[in-house]
Amino acid sequence: MLRDGFTVRLLHDLDDIRMSWPLMQQLRPNQSDEGGYLQQVERLQQITGYNLVGAFDSNGQLLGLAGFVCSEMLSRGSYLYVDDLVIDEGHRSQGIGRILISWLRAHARNLGCSSLHLDCSNHRLDSHRFYRREGLEDRSLHFVLDI
Repeated sequence: MLRDGFTVRLLHDLDDIRMSWPLMQQLRPNQSDEGGYLQQVERLQQITGYNLVGAFDSNGQLLGLAGFVCSEMLSRGSYLYVDDLVIDEGHRSQGIGRILISWLRAHARNLGCSSLHLDCSNHRLDSHRFYRREGLEDRSLHFVLDI
């Protein structure tokens, strides 16, 4: 799908996932092993239905990436959860995030989801402003207990 000069498409095969590794590493620097990343993505695809979608420029360079699942909960109904969203550091503030959020919203609607959810670290204030501009609301706190 072409949007504002960018091609947006799902990343399915191993070559696509491998291509996403450098960009995902910008968001998840603690994942330092490409092989482990590839195995984890493949496992998540099988277990949870995890998907990756990418935004490519006219030269085929991957500039934006989102990882997501469609799920259902009693509290939310059917929803699309964005687990990962990253825009290449050198290409931020060019509308790529807006394009991906728009694609994710339309995809969620096509899947019959009633909402789109994501979590964002407390310290990512620029991201908070971006999500609010895109119409997302901060409705709850996410609590964690490490075990």
